[in-house]
Amino acid sequence: MKLIKTAFLFLLFFSSQHYLLAQTIPSSPVDESNSSASGISNAADYSEMMERYSNHTLNVNTADRGALNELQLLTSIQISALIIHRMQYGPLLSTYELQSVPGFDVETIKRILPYINVGENQILSKENLKHLIKGGEHLLILYYEQPMHKSQGFLNGNDSNEINDYLGPNLKTNLRYRYSKGTKFSAGFNADNDVGEPLFNARQPKGFDFYSAHLFIKDLGIIRQLAIGDYHLSIGQGLGIGSGFVLNKSIEVLQIHRYAAGLRPYRSMNEFGFFRGIATTLGSEKFSVLLYSSIKKVDGNVTLKDSSLFAVERYYNLVESGYHRTNKELLLKNTATQKVYGGYVQTQLKRFHAGIGYSAQELNLVTRFLHADINYTTNNYTFFCEAATQQGGGKGLLTGVMASLHKNLDFAIIYRNYNSKYNNPFSNAFCNGASPSNEKGIYFGSTLKLNKGFRILGYMDLYSMPMPTSRNYGSSHGYDYSSAIQYQPSKSFRLELRYRVSGEQVNITSVLINTVGYLIQQQRGTWRIQCDYSYSKELVFRTRMEQTWAENEVGMTQVGNLIFQDIHYNAPKGKFGVDFRYALFNINGSNARIYSFENDVPYTFSMVQLSGVGSRFYMMASYRMRRNASLWLRYSNSFFPYQNELGSGLDKISGNTKETIKLLLKISF
Repeated sequence: MKLIKTAFLFLLFFSSQHYLLAQTIPSSPVDESNSSASGISNAADYSEMMERYSNHTLNVNTADRGALNELQLLTSIQISALIIHRMQYGPLLSTYELQSVPGFDVETIKRILPYINVGENQILSKENLKHLIKGGEHLLILYYEQPMHKSQGFLNGNDSNEINDYLGPNLKTNLRYRYSKGTKFSAGFNADNDVGEPLFNARQPKGFDFYSAHLFIKDLGIIRQLAIGDYHLSIGQGLGIGSGFVLNKSIEVLQIHRYAAGLRPYRSMNEFGFFRGIATTLGSEKFSVLLYSSIKKVDGNVTLKDSSLFAVERYYNLVESGYHRTNKELLLKNTATQKVYGGYVQTQLKRFHAGIGYSAQELNLVTRFLHADINYTTNNYTFFCEAATQQGGGKGLLTGVMASLHKNLDFAIIYRNYNSKYNNPFSNAFCNGASPSNEKGIYFGSTLKLNKGFRILGYMDLYSMPMPTSRNYGSSHGYDYSSAIQYQPSKSFRLELRYRVSGEQVNITSVLINTVGYLIQQQRGTWRIQCDYSYSKELVFRTRMEQTWAENEVGMTQVGNLIFQDIHYNAPKGKFGVDFRYALFNINGSNARIYSFENDVPYTFSMVQLSGVGSRFYMMASYRMRRNASLWLRYSNSFFPYQNELGSGLDKISGNTKETIKLLLKISF
């Protein structure tokens, strides 16, 4: 603990001496959010999408609302202001003209600049399918990951007949191929194999464990969108149906509102949370009809139940780990068929959107949903609402308003009410829990910009769970408060102080008394200070110190401390780059664990969970070998000086060090 404090004081003093920040260290919306780990399972999909936009920027003169919202960097008020500005004054001639769009401040423009343009892709507006499949870009990505240790699952060797032994090599590998032309045409496939999964052997004769493919066409006559193969689908606020990466709670409060993109090609390696089949949007910009169908094999535990004197029914509980490393896990692979189909009718005017949809999901039984949503933007206000009903009595409602009351003051209010019978596995609407069910709450958020580079941000979320859950015996309630002060006097220096405290009633656990029926208010708090600074355009630094405290099930407090130093170097003309981090942590309980976002090789996502006492280090180097070929190499090391074993079960390893090497090669032609 003394070492951490000493190191922090040294780094903070060092950072105060140099404040010419010409660029920022690459970051992620997840790092700026308060989403739990359970809420970011599709973050790798978002990382892949943003990598694509950084290489092929989005034309803000032709992009529709869905494409602009897909970035998750603009609010609905800003998107509406941009579209109205285009209608009134014509296309933007330069990105500098964004400063004349209401609601676009310097910070917003700086955040989106790496992903947008004002002149590309316009030539594709009238091309037909024959032209789209010629003259585009081909992209090949090869990925290799090698743990520098063997866990318990490998000790008996790949030829073992034990049901819980790993059957494949101690490595992770995948490949991706894409062909795309602008934003109107995309086709590609993925092949992926996790650590321990069989690879090109008798137990996996098909080669890789997971395959995915997609074909996506946009704006081809009456066909506004067409997806064949694997795709994402998001409608309204995600209550009726929504897949893909979203942020529930963020310190940037106006980004919680969603303007769904409809259909999107699925390009990630996650083996769940997407659709597989065919879907299309037909019509015009003002009126369109969306039809979709998906049939997909999924993993599940099978339970046999007597339904009558002579019949036995099979019920499936989904398993979404995506791992098929052992004989036991292979027995669960593709044991069930999941079907989803439905339609959605929508109208889109300059300021008003409305839609109504129907969907049916079939796994054990056929479950039907009806949902409707509206969205209205006027001047600096956006009003939105979505309601859904489920066969069997499930109901859900989400409504809210966002406003820019002044160029320096924004606020948002969201109310939601999801009863316990509303259980939709393809819903990602705003909520505190893992899914929008058995929850009622109201959220307030605000952002205030002061003079001389100060911003004050914060939100308050009060919620209740009317029915019992696995964590509480009866109805319960909770709260979540978060605030931040940001100081950025110029483009060259940024300092942030953030604080968050949350609490929720849970079952009390004690061997001394009979605790059945008793609840305890379990609290968790976090504070963070972060400083970004630089010597030049090429060399940027980030220092962060973070502390968490949390109560366990018997009311005892656990504490966690983290400090890290980031260094980011990018050579002139971008030919060579290096990312480095060294972190120290001291966390004395699992409830006080800290999740830390790390920069990783492109098309991947890294959010590490830190617990115990130790250090973590990683270094990543990138090198552009030729104009169309780039290479990334990453090494990470986690060191726990007071432990002799790490992990548990089949992932347990002997020793106190965990090391991993990653290699990615990207070739375009």
